[in-house]
Amino acid sequence: MNDHHITELLRLNHGICLSRLTVQRLLRAAGLPSPRRRWSSAASSPAGVSRGAVRDASNLKAYRLWSLVTDARVRKRIEEIFGRLKTVALMRKVRHRGTERFDWMLVFTAAVYNLVRLRSFLELAA
Repeated sequence: MNDHHITELLRLNHGICLSRLTVQRLLRAAGLPSPRRRWSSAASSPAGVSRGAVRDASNLKAYRLWSLVTDARVRKRIEEIFGRLKTVALMRKVRHRGTERFDWMLVFTAAVYNLVRLRSFLELAA
């Protein structure tokens, strides 16, 4: 449980409105350690590694691990979409000749896939 989560719980359950920094300061003063830091998203670099040149071996190792994890996440999302297009949308064997017809069919199929995903997201939110 991190500082932000504790701040939200205090506000929702007890009506106590404190900033995240105040909660963090109180927890550290009480001797509770900071939660383990994680990389925030695939778009940001790992802690201590700049986006510029990697200078020493420890940064190089962290950067390689970060890039492998990021590439795997992105690849999984893309492969899922193409797999769905091949199986459900019958795009495994192209039934249209010419680039214009194929481009139109691919855009149409991808739009339908996005609508189906949007429907499932709306069902989860409700």
